[in-house]
Amino acid sequence: MFTVLLATGGGHLVYLEIGDGILTEVKHAQLEYEVSCLDINPIGENPNYSQLAAVGMWTDISVRIFSIPDLNLVTKENLGGEIIPRSVLLCSFEGIPYLLCALGDGHLLNFLLNMSTGELTHRRSLAIAKEGELTIGTIDDIQKFHIRSIPLGEQARHICHQEQTRTFAICSLKYNQSNIEEAEMHFIRLLDDQTFEFMSTYPLDQYENGCSILSCSFSDDSNVYYCVGTAYVMPEENKPTKGRILVFVVEDQKLQLIAEKETKGAVYSINAFNGKLLAAINPRIQLYKWMLRDDGTRELQSECGHHGHMLALCFQTRGDFIVVGELMKSISLLIYEHVVERARDCNANWMSAIEILDDDIYLGADNDFNLVTMRKNSEDAPDEEWGSLEVVGEYHLCEFVSRFQHGSLVMRPLDFDVAQIPTVIFGTSNGVIGVIASLPNELYLFFEKLQSNLRKVIKGVGGLSHEQWRSSYIDKKTVGAKNFLDGDLIESFLDLGRGQMEEISKVMGVPVEELMKRVEELTRLH
Repeated sequence: MFTVLLATGGGHLVYLEIGDGILTEVKHAQLEYEVSCLDINPIGENPNYSQLAAVGMWTDISVRIFSIPDLNLVTKENLGGEIIPRSVLLCSFEGIPYLLCALGDGHLLNFLLNMSTGELTHRRSLAIAKEGELTIGTIDDIQKFHIRSIPLGEQARHICHQEQTRTFAICSLKYNQSNIEEAEMHFIRLLDDQTFEFMSTYPLDQYENGCSILSCSFSDDSNVYYCVGTAYVMPEENKPTKGRILVFVVEDQKLQLIAEKETKGAVYSINAFNGKLLAAINPRIQLYKWMLRDDGTRELQSECGHHGHMLALCFQTRGDFIVVGELMKSISLLIYEHVVERARDCNANWMSAIEILDDDIYLGADNDFNLVTMRKNSEDAPDEEWGSLEVVGEYHLCEFVSRFQHGSLVMRPLDFDVAQIPTVIFGTSNGVIGVIASLPNELYLFFEKLQSNLRKVIKGVGGLSHEQWRSSYIDKKTVGAKNFLDGDLIESFLDLGRGQMEEISKVMGVPVEELMKRVEELTRLH
């Protein structure tokens, strides 16, 4: 038996069955507007028979789902705008049913389709057709990444990419269980950045751990190097008192040790700085220059440093500024005038990661799973304020951030408003990868209002208040989130039913379609 769904002028919708040479009209429905497109592609349990029909409409610019064979209206989804749907298709990707809807302006929308209820959710823009050009996207959930796992057989602690040699270098840890007692073995591994095959290995000394790694070049030297900071973790010591800075070059797909510098402590962090190398070594920030010996070899030579830190765990640089994250002493700002302190935060926070957003704003994460932003006071500030960092933003992330990095997870189309918004990627000890975006003030205020209204509609698990959940607990006191927005909460607007969307739309005075468009553009940041 064959089935046919037929649309005729005047809004008539007819369902026909053909079998044994007989054409039978099973059901007729009269619609209020003309039909622009339709589809009854079977995607249910029966591959030969469709349970649902998708119909695009003129005039009200909608797409509708009808049940088969009775042609009862199940779902109506207003598309908004003035562009009619030209083609619809019921289909399945990886076992998940979707409705695809192509508009007359070249946009292709997709909806998740509930086969039991006919409900359409998760509206997305999948592709855009222009003259001589077709831009195609992928059907992904919010924050769904494509991940390729590379089995190493050991634990990678730190990783760095070197574009010039098309390699990755990692600090790794392997447990040797061949002995009676389990022993740790630490290595520097070189991997091909396409195949991820091991190309070269440099074993570290007994008790020596890789703490930091960097790809950089130095002044008056055209070569590109891998620099590795280490620590000797001795069983009898409370904290490391000895470490090394190792400088490697990649030659013939091998790691070649060019220079090494012994340090009086663990090298927790290293970074390139004005053609030199800056290192965080226990309570000291130390600057090294790359010197040429008489015999033509190179060495790291100490130039200057700064004491006074409890324990310098991480730092970032921008121009002549150095922002340091410390153990128990929060964040301090140094300036390269033989490295002197310019300002500091007087709160007792244990920082786990740090990043510089611009010349005056610094981003940090602490061991209580909080994010914080701090601002340097202006040069003409009063003396009592000049040397302090002002806390301007706080947020409870509920993740231990181990690393910040300027960059983006996605390619951004230049014709979208969010294309120029700067972003910072962060990684956490739980394996979470997230994005922090610096929004313009107008956009921030818009989404802050949307977030406030979403809190009234979306309730937390167990009735937990969203405001309370995102509040920071610092120094035995609770501080409400400020100058941060919860992107996950804002993007959940796209998962709401039409009625809840319209409720929020009415309060904000913004059409549902405009809200959806602006939230969808926000999702393009990741």
